[in-house]
Amino acid sequence: MSDDIEMRKAPSQARSKGRLDSILNAASKLIVQKGLPNLGVREIARHADINIATFYQFFPNKAALIRTLSLRHMEAVQSFLDGYAPTIEGRTAEDVIPNVLDAVLSYYMDNPDYLELWFAGQADPELRALNLEDSRKNAGAIAKWVQLWLSENVHHDHEALSMHIVLSTGQVLRHAQIVGPAEAEPLLNLHKSYILRMLGS
Repeated sequence: MSDDIEMRKAPSQARSKGRLDSILNAASKLIVQKGLPNLGVREIARHADINIATFYQFFPNKAALIRTLSLRHMEAVQSFLDGYAPTIEGRTAEDVIPNVLDAVLSYYMDNPDYLELWFAGQADPELRALNLEDSRKNAGAIAKWVQLWLSENVHHDHEALSMHIVLSTGQVLRHAQIVGPAEAEPLLNLHKSYILRMLGS
């Protein structure tokens, strides 16, 4: 991936924000339809109903677009976890964990381009670093929950346990996107039970 992977500018006016959204939405649809390797800037511009010069006003190259798309999904999940945190006081892990996993899976299923972006990110050092940072942020968010629920009989390091939950859940949810519901559902149920057992619930 190119060294220049930052978006050129963050739009401030409504019209520019609309154009950026059109670019990102068009790219997301094309990634699902054609695959990330076949994603072309000219085709993105055509589907976004903009000229190619407008694309380059926002992004120096396709790599910067891919990074921005990845960040958009990561920030959406992080925002959900951060927003969910104030609602867990007084609730049990048995109540929260299945609901959170179902909600994140629903986001994954509604945004199938996220899977393609993640797989592409494993082959690129900059995106691997971005994925690692994302995992650490998500683990940090749920570490506060784990502290509330971790049984006195369980002696796990709560930070390591939180990262383990994030990494293993990511693998399970990505697998659930690939296979059909018949295969995914028992695996998801087993994973939920596994997390609860790790918490001593």
